[in-house]
Amino acid sequence: MIEIIICIIITVVMCIIVYKDGGYERLSDTIMIGIICIILFWILLGLLIFPMGRGLHKDYGIVNQTGLLTNLSKQGVIWETFEGELQKGVNDQSTVSKPFMFSTTNEKIIKQLQSYLGSNKTIQLTCQQWYCMPYSRGNTDVEVISIKPIP
Repeated sequence: MIEIIICIIITVVMCIIVYKDGGYERLSDTIMIGIICIILFWILLGLLIFPMGRGLHKDYGIVNQTGLLTNLSKQGVIWETFEGELQKGVNDQSTVSKPFMFSTTNEKIIKQLQSYLGSNKTIQLTCQQWYCMPYSRGNTDVEVISIKPIP
């Protein structure tokens, strides 16, 4: 949302500068400036949002979490992803804190997670943390890359 606001402000300022300095008096010149401003807006918006859509800094970090898988749901209209929750802790030492939220689109990992759902088995998730998760990869900033059962 902030990217759109920045694009609007930059576009309006640039259009005012161009319009004031150009001395345009005819209607056709004003329309042409309006069209140029709209094109400029979309270019700026694309430059700011395109990298965020692809995801910035995939190698932001690696996260390891251990606990019980409590929820796994398929979400999305355009990009379907699986979103899950892991109750932190091992066996009887699980904490009452906020559950660990994660996303995945990998079919192999989804099948593994579905096998652990409701089994009361402790697992360790290794997740790739993104600075800005791509829209097509989920709603969280972490993506599961491997699962390991804890005996």
